[in-house]
Amino acid sequence: MRRILALLAITAAFALTLAACGGEDPTPTPRPTATPTPDAMMPAATPTPTADAMPGPAATPTPTPGDSMTGPEEIPMASFRTLAGQAFYAPFIEGWREMIERGTGGRITLTPQDATEQEAMDFILRNRQEYDADGVDSPGLIFRLNEDHVPLWDVAEQLGLTPQQAVAQNMNFTGGLTVDPRPQNIWMSYPAACMNWYTLDPEIRSIHDFVGKRVLMGQPGNTVLPVAILLTEAAGLRGQFEEIIGGAKPGTEMLQDRDVDVTGSGIIFAGHPLSSATAAVNQVATLTGSLFNVDTPLDVIEQAREDNPAWTANGLLPAVKLYRGDLSRAANVDYDMVRAEEEWCTGSITVNFMTSPASSEAAIYHIGRSIAEHIDLADDYYPFISQTWKERLAHTWNPQSSFHPGIRRAWDEAGITYGIEGIRDWEEAFDREAFIRDWEASR
Repeated sequence: MRRILALLAITAAFALTLAACGGEDPTPTPRPTATPTPDAMMPAATPTPTADAMPGPAATPTPTPGDSMTGPEEIPMASFRTLAGQAFYAPFIEGWREMIERGTGGRITLTPQDATEQEAMDFILRNRQEYDADGVDSPGLIFRLNEDHVPLWDVAEQLGLTPQQAVAQNMNFTGGLTVDPRPQNIWMSYPAACMNWYTLDPEIRSIHDFVGKRVLMGQPGNTVLPVAILLTEAAGLRGQFEEIIGGAKPGTEMLQDRDVDVTGSGIIFAGHPLSSATAAVNQVATLTGSLFNVDTPLDVIEQAREDNPAWTANGLLPAVKLYRGDLSRAANVDYDMVRAEEEWCTGSITVNFMTSPASSEAAIYHIGRSIAEHIDLADDYYPFISQTWKERLAHTWNPQSSFHPGIRRAWDEAGITYGIEGIRDWEEAFDREAFIRDWEASR
């Protein structure tokens, strides 16, 4: 039944196209099919969650054959309310629930509840006892926040900004709400995302070609906008092109209607041969035959990092390398959307799932261990990205120190790379050419 519900959720999500940050949400698939929107750039509003009584851990079930009950200590009975937009994340959450159920014999459970990021923060602050809970003695919390949110809270504090001032400067995307101690990462739904630009004009190849052009910088309240501003400042281009912020139409529609020459957007699984644009971008790429990534040269990204030490010190603005052929495979087009042998984009918009540092280390460890042991269930619940997700599920541009100690232990034991250090290790070990040969042979 759970798989049926998840597949129904996938079908419902297929119908949604979310406009955000001047672009739509990534759809990582080598086939031209619509996929759920990951709101790397914010979901539509959902009802504010309420603190309805959560059931405590159920009585210990009898493990079924094949269930894993391994581990260096007894698996605790634990439960976690899981706050995320169900229209976009139900397939993921249902898959994780089954992985955890199998891996813990039902001793650890997730209870999904619909919430946007701001609503999740509001819930946490109104129900502080759940944030401070460990999940064992009383139910704890797991929730989604984009990878930039917590670091930007710290950046704003370092710059002497109040949370509300940070909202006005596009450095707080949770309604001015923050929480201490800071939440910690566990895994990602849409890993290794970066901010980039798209154009239909073949003459616009890099950010330096923006002079005299109309550029959609992003939407207020989303990370693409401040990153776009920092990059164009680092390139010395502010004031030399028409900056457009927000709009009544999604960025790809504005681009397709020739209302703008360039739109800011995002890529997920950046640096992987199956890195992907958004569903809408992929559709435009197919229909026009002339949709291209616009390069932000490495020296511009390095200058932005130098100009913004508070961002850099908090792990933001990492340079991400793209290769010729990237994006085109996921969009299923026969031309190069990445036109040079190497182009660059800027990380900071990955969709992270997080928990409180108060969460039981043993419970979080066994959650991670269970996901690692039953990771192939991803093929059943979210096949649209499972191939790449299984390889990069813990890839965020945040440092490993931002991960919960229980999950770090699980990922270390399973050999799963995580955090920006893990991304760099993966990049060094990844045989790109062999992967592409195998992928092409399997088509």
